Amino acid sequence: MSRRLTAIAAVPLIAAVGVAVAAPAGASPVRQANQRTWLRAAAHMQPTDAVAPSGSCNLVVPTTARIGKFETDIPVKATGDCASKDGLKALWYTGPDLNDSDDGITFEGSPSGTWYLYSFSSLGTRTWNGWVAIDGDNHVYTQSAPKTTVKVVSYAGLNTSRASGKTTLNTRVIRYATSLDENIPYVGETGVIQYRPVGGTTWTGLKNVVANSTGTYSYTYTTSQTREYRVVYKESATIWGSTSPTSTR
Repeated sequence: MSRRLTAIAAVPLIAAVGVAVAAPAGASPVRQANQRTWLRAAAHMQPTDAVAPSGSCNLVVPTTARIGKFETDIPVKATGDCASKDGLKALWYTGPDLNDSDDGITFEGSPSGTWYLYSFSSLGTRTWNGWVAIDGDNHVYTQSAPKTTVKVVSYAGLNTSRASGKTTLNTRVIRYATSLDENIPYVGETGVIQYRPVGGTTWTGLKNVVANSTGTYSYTYTTSQTREYRVVYKESATIWGSTSPTSTR
């Protein structure tokens, strides 16, 4: 099966696919293909008779996810009473309804699967809604509704130097841009340079920073001590925060 959202011929379910709102140019056909595939899968998942649930089916999916490239493959699984049953078919989706879903995960015959997270996926906290979980004997199962917070990644860097009793700290922060599918300077991002004694465990704030148009910030101060330094940039509603590696000067 192509992970680029090609449906499996003559098979009612795919392993997993992702869609989104606010997609960049060229992504809409992918989203539409995803939705058509899920609707076809859902049509083959209906129980033939109205039956009481035979137990539970739980989607195990990360509570957080990071977008830093066009496609990220995330292992998922189904647990609970349904997991050991032959002919398992299950579908979870995010969004207001299946017709306008943001992401989807399906299982066919195995409790192990993959969530294909794409760069045009919706950001923020989403709830995974169960469409149906059914086994080969037409037993249905109640479905869990876990939540996942999806944001794009950022990366922090710190270079330090020391001369004439002064320590200079040069920071840089970049973030992934979903519309460009590349990393760009994280302009205006705020954070703090921290220090601690060499081998220490407690960090102390030294200087608040604001990244300029190139994503950089420089600070020089006078000190006779050798210290460990790092820069910590804040998290936003759609972008994960980041912490630089530690540098000693």
